[in-house]
Amino acid sequence: MSQSGPNAEALTARIGRTCKVMRIVCALIALALVIAYGWLWIDIERTAEIVKADILPRGTEGVLTPSTAFAGFVTGLVPLAVTLFGLWAAGSLFHQLAQGETFTGRIGTGLRRLGLSLALVVPAVILSRTIGVLLLTMNNIPGERHLVLSVEAHHLVLLVAGMMIWVIGWVAAEAAALADEHSQIV
Repeated sequence: MSQSGPNAEALTARIGRTCKVMRIVCALIALALVIAYGWLWIDIERTAEIVKADILPRGTEGVLTPSTAFAGFVTGLVPLAVTLFGLWAAGSLFHQLAQGETFTGRIGTGLRRLGLSLALVVPAVILSRTIGVLLLTMNNIPGERHLVLSVEAHHLVLLVAGMMIWVIGWVAAEAAALADEHSQIV
């Protein structure tokens, strides 16, 4: 159902304002993530306590040396990069929607990028955690080293949501292409 007239203009203006705010929110979240990630890795002793509490199984000892800390930092950059890509995709979508784009190929492409980032962050987080545990326990004596592969319900929900958004973006891009084709025929 489409609307026209002053109500439609007011609705479009509200959507535009909301999208502008959401774009700023995406940028602020991205900035906060980068700052927090850098802050986490500045002090190795503090980082060791946080990382041990967060990723090691209970009762497991692990040593965070400067070399394992560097490897952990690099490993953690992968899920951070995927997350930042998703925030960029969302921010771009909000910008396009604020400009009044709705049923365009660019919106479909943006949705596919967002869905892809949501789906890819799942294996990135799982692998990052697995590598982190390996790094922390690799200097332990044989029998005390650990390989942890953890998949949780929220990982699966995020994966399915990402795939769904990707497919919706694909359908939206195809629909926009078809509408453009039909408009050229007439």
